[in-house]
Amino acid sequence: MAQKAVLLREVVEKALDTNQGDSTLSEHLQSFKEYLISDLNNKSFADVYAQTITYGLFVARMNDMTLENFDLNEACNLISRTNPFLHYLFKAIADNNDSRIS
Repeated sequence: MAQKAVLLREVVEKALDTNQGDSTLSEHLQSFKEYLISDLNNKSFADVYAQTITYGLFVARMNDMTLENFDLNEACNLISRTNPFLHYLFKAIADNNDSRIS
């Protein structure tokens, strides 16, 4: 999982640095700045974002009883609503992407 988190961090940072990130990624950066850490730069956001996504996937997968398939929508549904920030983040990602997670 750590290798995937590092790869995700690098992709997010590059997307933000080259303005190739979609509007959802930019919106997430602004939300993180507004609600969590006001002085985030692209590099620190990419790190926090990758760690948050990796943690969310880990939590969801640990709660998954159907191991043969796993996607963002299922991950979103498996993240407890007692963690509204993580649930909202995954809902936003799942709504914006229809791909499978391996």
